[in-house]
Amino acid sequence: AAAPLQPAHSAFTGIEAMQQRSAAMLLAVLRAGALRAPVRRLGRRAATTTSMAAEHFDYLVIGAGSGGIASARRAALHGAKVAVCERGALGGTCVNVGCVPKKVMYNAAHIMECLHDAPLYQYSGADGVSLDWGALKTARDNYVTRLNGIYGRNLDGSGVTKLEGLASFKSAKEVSVGGETYTADHVLVAVGGKPTMPADLPGVEHCISSDGFFLLDEMPENALVVGAGYIAVEMAGILHALGCDTDLAVRGAKPLRSFDDLMSDTLVSEMARQGLTLQAETTLAKVELTADGKKKVTTTDGRVLGEYSEVLLAVGREPLTGPLDLQHAGVDLDANGRYIAVDEYLFAARTRVSDESRRRRGRDVDIWRR
Repeated sequence: AAAPLQPAHSAFTGIEAMQQRSAAMLLAVLRAGALRAPVRRLGRRAATTTSMAAEHFDYLVIGAGSGGIASARRAALHGAKVAVCERGALGGTCVNVGCVPKKVMYNAAHIMECLHDAPLYQYSGADGVSLDWGALKTARDNYVTRLNGIYGRNLDGSGVTKLEGLASFKSAKEVSVGGETYTADHVLVAVGGKPTMPADLPGVEHCISSDGFFLLDEMPENALVVGAGYIAVEMAGILHALGCDTDLAVRGAKPLRSFDDLMSDTLVSEMARQGLTLQAETTLAKVELTADGKKKVTTTDGRVLGEYSEVLLAVGREPLTGPLDLQHAGVDLDANGRYIAVDEYLFAARTRVSDESRRRRGRDVDIWRR
């Protein structure tokens, strides 16, 4: 007789309770599918559009992610004339290619694990259940689009001007967006980051990032996820739970090695129990495209890990400061030329700012604290 099924515990750590609380809300939205009726606008100053002539603002925010939108709306609430610049979808990484769509996929994976456990509770027929990845992607994308609309209506209701396009500095208080130049007394840089795709890896163009994961129209037959952080662990766990034959490659001995040992060691044992293959002490040397469209992966020690439908790189993130032309604003970057250097009040460090100006900043911050 076949051995009884063992309960399938989640390979994710510390977030199950939160995810389960959000499951009911997500399920209701996914059932609804397409966009819902527009939310009624509040009676604040009407927002303007990019068709207007360039103008001056009290406060100009570059980046319409969670932080940028929250700051812009709060400033408008206090009476400031505010604009937000964004070249992509409203909501930033979290809403579009991060927390929100990830939770949808996590919940789908959790349901699949429940189906695996169903026979233990004397349910029958669970073996015949399958996932329609394409239909789930459509419903998930509709959910994200609905959130984009809510963010936009909230900005409109707060009287915040939306400027669409890539923003770059022309001077400390001049910002170019879509061919128009706008001026502002204060500028907030809240551009966020993007997944790192290592340019020195031969064949990196054949790989996808965590952003690319949300563009997949069908579930890969097999996949290699590269990275030891929580994003890599989440991607690998979701793919494996949904039925994709998944390997996780890490450079060190285990994933989440900077976490508490109890957590990372438990994760490793759970991955092994569930059949998710951990490729430890592994560094990629190259990725080659085969004749049948697979990605052949070779390591620095000469091993061929295999041929995969998808190779997902989750090896870190980097700031989106490059297109900003920060040198025109006199803003200093860190030693690596990537992150904006800031002072103790989170003002950008500028080479042409006097000590007296910095002292005034300190007094201003003290006033806000009181």
